[in-house]
Amino acid sequence: MTSIKQKKIERYILDEFLKYTMLKTTIVDIDEMETPDFILTCPNKKISVEHTKYLNSKLKKIEEFRKEVLNGAENKFKKNNNEALNVYFHYTQQKMDVKTYSKSYFVDLLHDTVYDIYAVNKDRKFYVSTKRNKIENEYFNKISVSNDTDNSLWQWIGASCRICRYKGNTEDY
Repeated sequence: MTSIKQKKIERYILDEFLKYTMLKTTIVDIDEMETPDFILTCPNKKISVEHTKYLNSKLKKIEEFRKEVLNGAENKFKKNNNEALNVYFHYTQQKMDVKTYSKSYFVDLLHDTVYDIYAVNKDRKFYVSTKRNKIENEYFNKISVSNDTDNSLWQWIGASCRICRYKGNTEDY
């Protein structure tokens, strides 16, 4: 059974996909289910959508690193703040050189960027996106932060890879 958090992530990814995909039909309704994950109702048909991830061993290592950075930033925020946030972002194409910078450097960079947005807006309900404001840093891009939620959800969006030097080896991060 898919958790509420996972279903919310899947729905966000589906919505982003549909926003940028030129479908030749109109979507009238989207039903969330277990299997398939979604049913898209169109005027003359229904489209079943099953959300899956494919990771080869190299991509799995990349995802694990990204997850550690994301979880570290989220945990650091939660440790010092009692506010549920929805945080979505993309990685940039900048190389993440973990031989030069520790993982905590990237954790702090993500945390501090999110915290700066939060600190300015925390006294009200907000949704802030850096997509057009160009306040992103060199590693994290298109950051969206919202406190209009009861459940905290931090998630990166996208599947592009970064080049990273990890333990002397060149890996994609």
